[in-house]
Amino acid sequence: MRARLEEKQVLTVIKEVKKGDTKAFNLLIQAYQSEVFSLCMRMLKNREDAEEIAQDAFVSAYRKLDTFQATSKFGTWLYRIAYNKCLNKLESNKKFRMDVEWQEAYQTYSSSESSMDELTTKERQQFILLALDQLQEYEAVLLNLYYQNECTLAEMQEILEVPKERLKVQLHRARKRFEIALEGILKGEVKSIL
Repeated sequence: MRARLEEKQVLTVIKEVKKGDTKAFNLLIQAYQSEVFSLCMRMLKNREDAEEIAQDAFVSAYRKLDTFQATSKFGTWLYRIAYNKCLNKLESNKKFRMDVEWQEAYQTYSSSESSMDELTTKERQQFILLALDQLQEYEAVLLNLYYQNECTLAEMQEILEVPKERLKVQLHRARKRFEIALEGILKGEVKSIL
């Protein structure tokens, strides 16, 4: 979860950075680093690549800050930069690699038959990650933007450049596929967490 900044605060920080206070940009990094990294991780499925691309997204945002017009939220603008950088990375790699931690989590938890009441928060997170990993990349990105990054449909529409009605359908389908994947992992115990 990010160190929350109201949009007014974000705009104030941006003004300070534009005036030459380069250290003020650290506030924006702290506020958005978790969501940007999460988006990159969801798309790239490799911790090192995600860290590199997330860092690169912040560097690009800093360099392009003069072009930010505040017609959308800063977070939306930043996620779009990160999203495009991830697409470029995927295009150059052409291979999707699963992060070692997720692979280990799958081996550890795929055969688990614990009831949801006995699961720790960390175990629940691992099950959610495993279910997300079974989705198509784009579906996982949709759910990540909507739930983790708390983007509105309008913000997602701007980031992904998808018509609103199509985005609603895609998000609905992604939710359904996520539920099916989670049910498969938990063998019918998903109802107790929903």
